[in-house]
Amino acid sequence: MNRRELVFVIGAALLGAVLAALAGQADAAGAAGAFSALWSLAGGGLRALSLSGFGGNLAAWLITLLVCALPLLLIFWSLRRPERRGAEDWLAVLMVPVLFAGLFTAVNPTLLPQPAGAFFPLAAGGCLLSLLIAWLVLKLLRGMEGCSQQRLLGALRPLLVGGAMLLSFGATAGRVSLFLARSGAVTQGNTADPGAALFTNGVLLFLALLELTPDLLGAVALLWGAALAGAMGQRLFGERAVALGGRTAAGCRIVVQATVLLAVFSNLLQLALLGQMRSTSFSADLPLFPLLLAGALFLLCRLMEQGKALQDDSDSII
Repeated sequence: MNRRELVFVIGAALLGAVLAALAGQADAAGAAGAFSALWSLAGGGLRALSLSGFGGNLAAWLITLLVCALPLLLIFWSLRRPERRGAEDWLAVLMVPVLFAGLFTAVNPTLLPQPAGAFFPLAAGGCLLSLLIAWLVLKLLRGMEGCSQQRLLGALRPLLVGGAMLLSFGATAGRVSLFLARSGAVTQGNTADPGAALFTNGVLLFLALLELTPDLLGAVALLWGAALAGAMGQRLFGERAVALGGRTAAGCRIVVQATVLLAVFSNLLQLALLGQMRSTSFSADLPLFPLLLAGALFLLCRLMEQGKALQDDSDSII
């Protein structure tokens, strides 16, 4: 495992925790209102420019069209190489009317009834982001078609590292947000007994860390997979790749065991402290993504070890 990659994953987790803590200080309506205010400010500037005269109106339309044409740069980038072209480029084309609708309603806010008009910029921004992500994912899949084994393995490592960073960021942000919400409810509902509220919040924090652990272990498993992909890129069945495969398989087994045991321990702890807790949350679900990830990586390592054994047998016969 690369130390720098591990630092990136830890940094992503800390960033998720900080952003979740900051978001806990403001409600969703306030965040949406801030975004809408910025969007309305841009629309107000374009409207003032348009009402200043013929030249200003022409300039406002020119700015709007230039901004709306920005997604088309993605298509021009694809046109440089024929193998990059595909049906997913229509997603970039679809971004143009969505962006235009957002700008046009910002310039003319009375076109939409309230409160839909206030949230339309946020909704349009979400649509644009989803279209961009979909285009990037589909374009990446197209780029992988027909690639050599070395190029595929070379592309796999940064993908796995990026996935580990996203997993640690999202999991940490989600767990911190959930803890802050539950902790706030406990504190507000037990003002007459602050000691019980403090005890419950301490246990809730410990449980949040327990529930976060499987996701962080899944991120670590992705880093193991990235190191394994790098070794396989150098030599598919080399000694280093086989050794990393064995260690990765052993680590994935530990991830699976820890994931299921932590889920059980979380419920047992709350059951034991039921008389002292002011808030409990029992669940029979398991973190499926870390389980499936570790299981798939475990099977991949075992298949690689069997492939190495078959290659050695074939070489000995030859």
